[in-house]
Amino acid sequence: MSESVDCLIVGAGPAGIAAGLELTRHGWSVLLIDKADFPRDKVCGGFIGPENKPLLSRYGVLDELLNQGAREVTHIHLSTPDGNSVRIPMGSTKGEYALGFSRKMFDALLLKQARRQGIAFHDMTVIRKTVAREGSHHIALKNMRTGMDWEIEARHLIRATGAGHRSAHSSGRLFGVAALFDQCRDMQSDVIMHFISQGHAGINRFEKDTVNVCYVIKEELFCQCEGSHEKIWDVFLNSNPGMRRQMEGARRLTPWKTTYLDLNTPRCFFDGTFYCAGDAVGLIHPVAGGGISMALSSGSMLGELLGQHRPQAVDARRLARQYRGMWMQRFLAPCVVSHWAGALGHHRPLAETTIKLLKTNEVFIKALFNLFHKPTELKECV
Repeated sequence: MSESVDCLIVGAGPAGIAAGLELTRHGWSVLLIDKADFPRDKVCGGFIGPENKPLLSRYGVLDELLNQGAREVTHIHLSTPDGNSVRIPMGSTKGEYALGFSRKMFDALLLKQARRQGIAFHDMTVIRKTVAREGSHHIALKNMRTGMDWEIEARHLIRATGAGHRSAHSSGRLFGVAALFDQCRDMQSDVIMHFISQGHAGINRFEKDTVNVCYVIKEELFCQCEGSHEKIWDVFLNSNPGMRRQMEGARRLTPWKTTYLDLNTPRCFFDGTFYCAGDAVGLIHPVAGGGISMALSSGSMLGELLGQHRPQAVDARRLARQYRGMWMQRFLAPCVVSHWAGALGHHRPLAETTIKLLKTNEVFIKALFNLFHKPTELKECV
């Protein structure tokens, strides 16, 4: 098999699909590949802020998400080991809501729209070799399901494969672990964050009356518990009374799944071959709940920027500088502040003090939420 496309996108998550949808809107031909076997689950909080609803509508998935059971989230609920807690309305507008859903459902709906827009997709497919030649890239691909090898030619390449490789020496590593539960108490329409020393657990309702429990801990705690999910779970239940009450009688439905995040990975916008989108650029701390939002927004930003040019007339390095400037303007402050918020939340005395202050000044946490979840206007890309 041999073909030629304007852009090959590696990674079929929100960032990759958003970039592809914007490119096809401008008439580019796009091939999308992913090494995973779709549909697939992801270790993820499954939360997307209210600022993304215009983009979700633009891509034709907002109504489908709601029809298939995505849960409206109207409040944020934070709790600490000493029993302090605060519950705050979502956003600054009355009646505003975010959404909770599984990545399996969300990515499948986005992929459905991508195919409707003419984007070809191959799962379980990896790049074996890339050679730059005469203004384009000659790429050898392999499908791991069928064993088939083939070559394509692509003028441009986008990497949207997630957070990248684990570095050998880093003090910023976090481990994320998630499973689905049912029969959790007092969920209401909240996304709930229970803090302990060296970590927090995010609890969010998903479709089909399931509840996603996704905890994030520092590597030190992960090693202290010898990587045992049962030991880590006991630490959470014994450390935070609010979480212990909420999970009393709850039943785990799926096995624990683990991933890692290296918050100190250098940002990469363009490596001379691939443009980067989503977590492949850089990470926002999970405490901000903005990972899916940043992936979707950065993918749409990059796709719109590229799409303004004819595929054969892109000045790659100039466009990369423009993309970097726009990304930094939109996402640098949320990323930096999220790292500080994560450091506070994962340090017990500081977390206790912070929650006490927030209980008397809810305006501050609303401002913090609005910083993490500022809408990305596509007109910024023009």
